[in-house]
Amino acid sequence: MPESVAAIAGNAAAHHLVLDRVQRGIKSFRGYTKINRAAVLKHPLTVENRLLTLTMKLKGMKVVGAHRAEFGSLYAGH
Repeated sequence: MPESVAAIAGNAAAHHLVLDRVQRGIKSFRGYTKINRAAVLKHPLTVENRLLTLTMKLKGMKVVGAHRAEFGSLYAGH
């Protein structure tokens, strides 16, 4: 049975895997655009929870507001 998204989001190995995949995907980007931290969110971004528009565009400020703690942890110590 597949793990729940919440369980995966709390798993350090999942975080490492996500960050590794992102870093490999942006390998050719300039150094200042590299991603050093990533968050796996516990809840999906959907139209129903009003974090995506009907045309599947991200509502950036609503996402930041809804996941303020997760984003705060990414910038802790900076």
